[in-house]
Amino acid sequence: MEKDHSRAGYFILSLITLRPTFYYFNYYLGRLSDLIGIFLLFVSLIFFRETLEKKKVRIFLIWFGFYFSCLSISYFINNFSFILQIKDFVEWFRPIMLFLALLFGYAFFKSFKQFIGLNKLIIMISLISSMIAIFEYLNKGDIFYFIFSGPNLFEQRRPGGIAYSHVEYSFLSLLGFVSSVYLFFISKRKIYMPIALFLLSTSVLSSSKSGFLGFVIYIFFFLIYLLFTKRISLISKIAFVGSSLLLIYFLFINIPYIYRGLVSLLEFDFYSKISIYHRFQDYVVGYKYLTDNIINFLIGYTPLRNYPDTSYIEVSFVNIFFRLGLTGIIIYYFPYIYFSFSKHWLPYMVLFKILALTIVFSDFTANVSENIKLSVLLFTLFGSLLRLKYENKHNYTNL
Repeated sequence: MEKDHSRAGYFILSLITLRPTFYYFNYYLGRLSDLIGIFLLFVSLIFFRETLEKKKVRIFLIWFGFYFSCLSISYFINNFSFILQIKDFVEWFRPIMLFLALLFGYAFFKSFKQFIGLNKLIIMISLISSMIAIFEYLNKGDIFYFIFSGPNLFEQRRPGGIAYSHVEYSFLSLLGFVSSVYLFFISKRKIYMPIALFLLSTSVLSSSKSGFLGFVIYIFFFLIYLLFTKRISLISKIAFVGSSLLLIYFLFINIPYIYRGLVSLLEFDFYSKISIYHRFQDYVVGYKYLTDNIINFLIGYTPLRNYPDTSYIEVSFVNIFFRLGLTGIIIYYFPYIYFSFSKHWLPYMVLFKILALTIVFSDFTANVSENIKLSVLLFTLFGSLLRLKYENKHNYTNL
């Protein structure tokens, strides 16, 4: 009888995502915490290596090989252009981290029942993050800033939950929102819908315009799906659409920071809001250098986190394009595009396909996909989905 290692997987994933980072005290201490998280992924896969199937792992190795090769080529061609800093080595660990997270999801959550458990764990982590954010919002949770977030959030009094940035916090809430909606449709248990709406409403505590826009993008694509699907009852459609739109409208009107920022964006006013101006400058600087040289357009200016000119570096798409060029953009976003446009092999899998697509679109507005805890959870989810595709042994009952 095949052993069930999912409980170990739940525990290890909880440790990685709920671990303290201490970025508030020291940047390098926070990076050390991130490396410990990657190390935990590696050790768990070594310890439970019998859960992996070598033939199926090759698809991960190919993608990882292309990603790491792209990093290496970009660095060795441009290594005299910048001053190397210790923190720049983090970019070399990113493909390793994503690769290990994919393998982790593939190895530990290989049945549909375990996949359901993974979604429940994501909901739990999102709820913990939201509860911490509420304490921070009420000025009762300063200690959580010191444990999880960077100094900027504390200085600006912007709740971040268990996340490093306010953007990552919002998208962790979105991830929990998607898992809640998914379990609502799968199990028909009404408890998941209030949880989804709670996560949606608390996601705006950090006043992240990009996070709010991410929810809007997700719900927009989901509404298009609802128009054409017959799997969901009319009552469920009306309940979801009505409650989501009313809540989004209420939050949009009553959160001035988000309202003014999005209005400035819609009016193409890139100068009145400093955060919008910095991101606009990302595009200006990126365009300037990427169009200057065809080689750099294809392979970028090295994986180092440095721009030749002053730039805020808060738009992931421009950031990755600048570092790794067109080749790197294709490789980096391949998993997201693959899941967004692949055929369904699970009921209501469209919810996760829309999520992957939303992350890609959101990367044009902020630093979303590069956040450590968010990307580990997301790629673990991707790995589990791939395992279910290859196993082709689904049991959709007794949830």
